[in-house]
Amino acid sequence: MFRLWLFFNKDSRANIWEKVYKENPDDFNSRITKVYEIISITTAIMSGLSVSFMGKDYETNTPLQIISTLAICVSLFTLIFSIIIITMINATETKNYLIFIDDWCGTFIFPVIGVILSSTLTLVALLLYVPYQITIYILPIVIIGILIMLWFYCKIRTSVFNYSNN
Repeated sequence: MFRLWLFFNKDSRANIWEKVYKENPDDFNSRITKVYEIISITTAIMSGLSVSFMGKDYETNTPLQIISTLAICVSLFTLIFSIIIITMINATETKNYLIFIDDWCGTFIFPVIGVILSSTLTLVALLLYVPYQITIYILPIVIIGILIMLWFYCKIRTSVFNYSNN
């Protein structure tokens, strides 16, 4: 069963990262850094895609301007947040990783939410960018795709949480 509350639960996140640390303390830095590097790369791509929708004809499409600008802002904030996490975990001594996890794992969710939000905003910008006739046909597919991806993320995260309890 998938538990949405785990998505926002700091203790479940701390539990998982503490077990990752205890499994191999010397590899912890590399593992957590990879997670936030992937998020950073993804948000940079989303930002670039959103900028591409702001071509010469965007001035006449105010909703496209707003959504693209929001997608860019969310992407950049997520990128900055991820870089801060990467930098600070790399500046922390191995012996202090558990303290770092305990103090900061509650914030680890923000980049994940940011990449989901920026991706969704970029999809909305795409729908505003293409002609209306195409949007009508594509919209149901996009909505179903977004819902499936959110369900998939929550489902797989719950499984990872359950694995860490075994």
